[in-house]
Amino acid sequence: MALLRRSHSALPAPMKQVTGRIYGLIPFPWNQGWPFASLYRRLDRTQWLSAGELRSLQERELRRVVEHAAHTVPAYRRRFRELGIDYRDIRHIEDLAALPLTAKGDIQDDPEGFVSEAAPPARRLTHTTSGSTGTPLTIVSVEATHTAESVVMFRGFSWSGYRSFDRIAVCVGKVTGEILGPSHAPYARYRERFEFSPHHLDTRGCDAYLDQLVEFQPRFLRTYPSIAELLGQRMLERGIRLRSLDGVWTQSEVLSDTDRKFIEETWDAPIFDFYGMQEKCIAMSECEHRRLHLHSEFGALELVPDEATGMSQIVATGFHNPAMPLLRYQTRDLAVADDRPCPCGRGLPTVARIVGRVEDSLYASDGRLVMEMDGVIAGLGHIRECQIVQEELAKIRVRVVPTPDFGDRDEVELAGRIRRELGQDVAVEVERLTTLPRTKTGKQRFIVSMIEPDPNP
Repeated sequence: MALLRRSHSALPAPMKQVTGRIYGLIPFPWNQGWPFASLYRRLDRTQWLSAGELRSLQERELRRVVEHAAHTVPAYRRRFRELGIDYRDIRHIEDLAALPLTAKGDIQDDPEGFVSEAAPPARRLTHTTSGSTGTPLTIVSVEATHTAESVVMFRGFSWSGYRSFDRIAVCVGKVTGEILGPSHAPYARYRERFEFSPHHLDTRGCDAYLDQLVEFQPRFLRTYPSIAELLGQRMLERGIRLRSLDGVWTQSEVLSDTDRKFIEETWDAPIFDFYGMQEKCIAMSECEHRRLHLHSEFGALELVPDEATGMSQIVATGFHNPAMPLLRYQTRDLAVADDRPCPCGRGLPTVARIVGRVEDSLYASDGRLVMEMDGVIAGLGHIRECQIVQEELAKIRVRVVPTPDFGDRDEVELAGRIRRELGQDVAVEVERLTTLPRTKTGKQRFIVSMIEPDPNP
């Protein structure tokens, strides 16, 4: 779709009108192209299979990917040989435990070794993850990989009630269409889609985008939780309500219960969260009952117990990247398992919630690992954005973007809450900023820890 919008933007104005009318006559999913449409129609059916049928489908895909990796990926061929494992013995999800985890560092140390020899160089696409945890990673894929990810995303969007040609507003990554608007608030607008930039969200930019959203009247908003919160706070300050929304699609950042409550109240619409990854291994979407479902046809999920947190680490094996098929990829993301059936009737398994990265945690002054710190700002007004930085075991810097009403009393309350979580001997410094730093893709990290975890706790 991004390529289509770029091509459309390059056309003369009369041709834009003609092609726009023609495109508008093509029904979904065919307007997304044949590869997308054929896979979407298939996955639209398979989501209603029973859990057992989906499991069988998933394990057929698993066996195909393991064979492909064992034959064409040097790093995995070497691993199978050194461990004395026959790839044909990996038939079920549980059998994956015989293989070691694939960590980011493994790929960084041997990037070419994890690329399939069967992937023609001319067809390879290369991108680098944002490196928000300090370890950027180069991923090789093919066009079909991104098509498959788009299919499962659109399938998830449909669970929120989305239908083709509904108006959507998007604020993730880069603006992909023809750049319009002023330099402080650039945007792109293509038929039913309005894109705006996550890198221009100071007060002036937020106001310009909110005015555009009120005029555009989207049915859905797709963005990061931190941006939905920031714009929601600004709406409250200005007394604005966007009445057209039927849903907010969030992604790429951890969505806490506090975030969800605030966003749903300020935008007056339910949230439908999406979990994905640049490595294109697995994806999950929330259904109409707010249950997070694994897209089983896209990849296999293992929830490996994590002793330090008492939760589970997400370990993923992707099915749709023949150029870099990752087996047992260690995402370092934490989740809570869920084995309850969902009222929606889909056979796709569920996860109770995504907690965050192992790295997105703090240490109390007594050495305890502390997760889920969103409670320290819950109900604390006068803050537009907040980031907690742990510089030393007993030293915390809190970066806040305050509203005009933020004062010394709020600062004292915030510092006190942090000390109650991390220890009364922790030094807390509150730093007031006009904006918070974001990654290249516009995401924001709520927790930034500079503490190296103890390898032998």
